[in-house]
Amino acid sequence: METGAANPDRSDARASAEEVVVDGSGAAPGIAVGTAYCYDASAPEVRRDVIEPEAVDAELELLENALQRARQELETVRALVPDALDADTDAIIEGQALMLRDDELRQTLRQHIRETHESAGRAVKSVLKARRQRLEASDDEYMRERADDLEALEKRLLRALRRGTVASKMETHSVLVAQTLTATDLLRFSRHSLLGCVTAGGGATSHVAVIAKALNLPLVAGAPEAVKAVSSGDAVIVDGDEGRVLVHPRESTLEQYRARHEERDPVLGTGDGLDWPVRTANGQVIRVRANVGVEAELDLLDVHGADGIGLFRTELFFLADGGGMLAEDHQAEVYRRVAEASGSAGATIRLLD
Repeated sequence: METGAANPDRSDARASAEEVVVDGSGAAPGIAVGTAYCYDASAPEVRRDVIEPEAVDAELELLENALQRARQELETVRALVPDALDADTDAIIEGQALMLRDDELRQTLRQHIRETHESAGRAVKSVLKARRQRLEASDDEYMRERADDLEALEKRLLRALRRGTVASKMETHSVLVAQTLTATDLLRFSRHSLLGCVTAGGGATSHVAVIAKALNLPLVAGAPEAVKAVSSGDAVIVDGDEGRVLVHPRESTLEQYRARHEERDPVLGTGDGLDWPVRTANGQVIRVRANVGVEAELDLLDVHGADGIGLFRTELFFLADGGGMLAEDHQAEVYRRVAEASGSAGATIRLLD
């Protein structure tokens, strides 16, 4: 379940709410000031526990189809990874792909279904829970956090069994707040020009933290009290430098953090006072164009002083919602926005082949 919009019945309460400050772990540096979007990343419920003996073959086929769908979904997520992300991010995605291609895991799941007559969904939960508990019992922090990878795999397979997808219907430029978050969840949500993230669990060595750093997204992890205190639509400040989350910040606090944000990196601020166009010391104009992969980034061209679009990556646009072909009218509207945003400077569009 996701809650993307504020509850109107809570508006008066929010207006008078007191500032709440919660300390967590600064897992990715930076400052974000925005509106919260609360996301429930819990695994889908298993609808059936036990199957009849004569239904085993059909259940094994369901499992095989789910494994295939999960692999396809992961390839879609991989296509969403911006070109600028580092090798660590690609390694995380490849690690999850390897787990889905692991024949030992596949055979263990099949054997579990045959011997226990549990449904495919129940078998996934049983087998992966046992493996996850072994990692969680480790004295090594790195090994404990690898249990998150198995949790992400479980959610992906359960969604595939129910033919579900990770919905990501959120407003652009929001702060993502969740009990737990997987690396691929974060990549999907990054299409919406996220400002920052807050999670109840996790830490600085988690895969989510690695990707947040690569995306320049401030992340405060290990902040369960902050997650409890936030509702979608609340004003939130994420201080990844200090590992702090501020909910319902006072106006004076907002002004302080906005100033810190712009002082830290003026290009990420309003753009006021920047000298455009860019020129060399002898006056030669240098045209700075933007690489764009999602529609939300079109709104940032003027803010950052981009002189047109150097590359519009249509593969992200097509694959973002599951890899299906988009309606002609929808495509025409997006390309119209690209043309308007780039203006006379023009845009280069990379076609999906």
